[in-house]
Amino acid sequence: MKTVLIIDDNPVITSIYRGKLAASGLHTEIAVNGEEGLAMLDRCKPDVVLLDLMLPKVNGMEVLKRIRARPEYKTLPVIVFSNSYTSDVMQQAWGFGATDVLHKSSTTPQTVVNALVRAIANSAAPSAAAAPQHVADEAPSSPESRMTALLQQFAAGDIGAASAEFARLVRADVPNGLFPAPLVKLFTALEVLVAAAGQAAEGPERELVHDSIRAVSRVARTMGARSKVAC
Repeated sequence: MKTVLIIDDNPVITSIYRGKLAASGLHTEIAVNGEEGLAMLDRCKPDVVLLDLMLPKVNGMEVLKRIRARPEYKTLPVIVFSNSYTSDVMQQAWGFGATDVLHKSSTTPQTVVNALVRAIANSAAPSAAAAPQHVADEAPSSPESRMTALLQQFAAGDIGAASAEFARLVRADVPNGLFPAPLVKLFTALEVLVAAAGQAAEGPERELVHDSIRAVSRVARTMGARSKVAC
């Protein structure tokens, strides 16, 4: 049975998600402060972490930094789940290695459960680390190829899993003159839509945002292909 470690000091939140996750066949461990959460990583070996930011003793952002500082937890899915959802907080969480960022007040319990299940599934999928040695020895993929792959994921509807990597790529490489100006504008618009998708409630509103992401992604992929031809 897969294990979810919830690091949150709100007993209402932890009670709700313990029940929801049990109904989905997931085991739950609870830590009520950041210090306890870090200690429990080695004890329970979770498959995914649901992390609040406003925590006693050690705050959530520091917990995230310490998790990513340990080589054995570099790829552990960590979903930040907080009411602190300003643009600066989102950027900081993504910069420190969050797998996804969800807003407590506008995300339904089922959406959170779906995000956790998806993160576990993606983590269990074959990765570059498991690739044959001759593949690992090749040069790392370029920003252009990584962006193309992410746009393909978005266009196929796999939005949650690719959102954090897309945000990191936009902030790290897009501003460096690697893409034409019209594409940069599309990437910026797409980043706003991806952030909105994390806040939209289930139902028609969320579907509309996802449809918009898929449409913009297809346009961006087409423009990217044309710009390569032009070069």
